[in-house]
Amino acid sequence: MSSIKIGTNQALFHLNSLNKRMDSLTQRLSTGKKINSNEEDPSAWAASRSSHATFNLLQSINSSLDMVAMNVKIADTTMETIGDYIENMKGRLETIVNNDPPFLMDSPQRIEMIDGFNELRGQIDQMTNSSEEGARKIMSDPSVVSDAGDWEVIVGENIAKRTIHSRQVHTGPEGLNISELAETVTDSEIVEAIANLKSAKETLEQKREGLGIDAVGIARWQEHNTKIANFYRRRAEKIENANLDEVAAQIKSGELKRELTIEGIKSITETQATLIEFLKLF
Repeated sequence: MSSIKIGTNQALFHLNSLNKRMDSLTQRLSTGKKINSNEEDPSAWAASRSSHATFNLLQSINSSLDMVAMNVKIADTTMETIGDYIENMKGRLETIVNNDPPFLMDSPQRIEMIDGFNELRGQIDQMTNSSEEGARKIMSDPSVVSDAGDWEVIVGENIAKRTIHSRQVHTGPEGLNISELAETVTDSEIVEAIANLKSAKETLEQKREGLGIDAVGIARWQEHNTKIANFYRRRAEKIENANLDEVAAQIKSGELKRELTIEGIKSITETQATLIEFLKLF
């Protein structure tokens, strides 16, 4: 009798294991996932979670780089406008020194040109100090904007960093170095200011070129991140996605095994009942 009980218990344990396996297979078939929980395959589950985490990290980094790229573009567009302002300022001063006959020192036209020059100069500083936060950080004078300067940004999955360099384009000495002009400025001083504006324009273009290099670097990192993110996405999918034909075959095989196990239990039970009836005869 004890051997029959042991056989019954073993068959029931096997049936219970089969039922759990069938539940898992049915869930895979319904979700299309090879693993639906940590209990099914801890190693594959951990690898899948790690791949998802890296994919999400790279997506987040690229979103941040979108913001960086936008601010670099704003800075570049602002610099382009500043270039137009410099040409306008130079044109005003050239009007003064090239006018024939020469303007008198206190003539309204001369004073208007000088005041216009100073107004445009002020607008340059206003643009560099009132842009978006990131663009302002790149272009502004640190003595005016406290967080102005080099901008360190995260660009890769290993928390790799890249520096967006400060490109100061304000009118101060560390920027374009454009001084304000008094209304009593002499013609020789105006000629000197015109030469200085030409130098300022060259400096501005050099800073724009440097900013363009930073922009290219950001774009390349985003492209790199997209490739790596797609690799991890595909890796996670490969780990997780079930071969549905194989799962269906396993379910069919499991159903057959379950039926055979149930038949075995019934056979053991019937044998036990027959034995009990036989023993009653003695």
